[in-house]
Amino acid sequence: MMQRLAVFVFFDVNGIVSEYVCYLLECILVEVKELIVIVNGNICKESLEKLKKYSQKIFFRSNCGFDAGAYKDFFLSNIVSINFDDWDEIIIFNDTFYGPLFSWKEYFDFFENEKVDYWGLSSHPEGYYDINIEKHIQGYFLAIRKSLLSDEEFFEFWEKMEYPENYIQAVQWFEVGFSNFCRKNGYVGKSWTDVQLWKYNYNENPYLHNAYGLINEIRFPVVKKKLFNMYYYDEVKKVIIYIKNNTLYDIRLIEEDVKRMCAENRVKPFNFVKLQEFCIRYKYVYIFGTGIYANAVVHFLEDNNLKYKCYVVSDSKYKSGECILLEELKLNNNEGMIVALGKKNFDEVYHKIKRYCKEEQLFIPDYLE
Repeated sequence: MMQRLAVFVFFDVNGIVSEYVCYLLECILVEVKELIVIVNGNICKESLEKLKKYSQKIFFRSNCGFDAGAYKDFFLSNIVSINFDDWDEIIIFNDTFYGPLFSWKEYFDFFENEKVDYWGLSSHPEGYYDINIEKHIQGYFLAIRKSLLSDEEFFEFWEKMEYPENYIQAVQWFEVGFSNFCRKNGYVGKSWTDVQLWKYNYNENPYLHNAYGLINEIRFPVVKKKLFNMYYYDEVKKVIIYIKNNTLYDIRLIEEDVKRMCAENRVKPFNFVKLQEFCIRYKYVYIFGTGIYANAVVHFLEDNNLKYKCYVVSDSKYKSGECILLEELKLNNNEGMIVALGKKNFDEVYHKIKRYCKEEQLFIPDYLE
């Protein structure tokens, strides 16, 4: 059996360790000899005690560079000095996902027999997010083998990598950068989605656009927290149903964490709890828009036994049997409207919506940074 060390990076804006984190650490300890925890930012006393149940090696740093910055500091021995020669494999992972839905053993056993220098759970295909993104293994869970750990150039990669200041830089400098470094130097990396021959689509992040398919078809072991966004509501619903019916994972771990994030106003642009409260407040609710967000909102309302009157549009070319024009809308005091638009469309038409509706009768998506 391989000698494995796991390095877990924790960050929460309020320093709270949710129960899903405890389950994640409990499960990873079955597969590794030792666990190191790096806390980015602050942590409350009660949550620190939770982490101490799983590791006595807990280190603290600022959130400089996010998880990529923590990995950089770890490999450059800025946090703790270890003998990398002692380990066959070092797993670096963070708290941005729920799981494992299935036993980690299945994945560790599989990759132990694969001739790779590093492996992960998912790959992102080529795409474009402000800049061109090359295919890469995603960095929320990576296992790095001794072949890399014994190469001075591996440590030079971390030395040269700057601390990212935003998400795009983290992807480009850490995730894409590391995959490119490995390819350039002849190192082989594979992800679970690769070995299961998952069909990637240009610019589509598989754990968001195909979360249900990944879990159902190839037993993908995690659910990314980013999925819990109104844009992916239909995907979320299928994932939750599958987990309840086909796994031993306690769905309450997800539900409680999402509920907390909503209470802390961290689920954006559509906060599920606030949206529900808005709909309960009014006798009748209209939905502005007919696109992805609007349809997702309708499904959310139906699933929660909340009624809506009809869709509203500002352009007559989008008007159909279930739509009325904005200029035809006359909201009474007991009526409200949900502005179910993506940011670009919202910015284009919100000034017009305000001419016909009082702001207090509108549910507005939160696109503030």
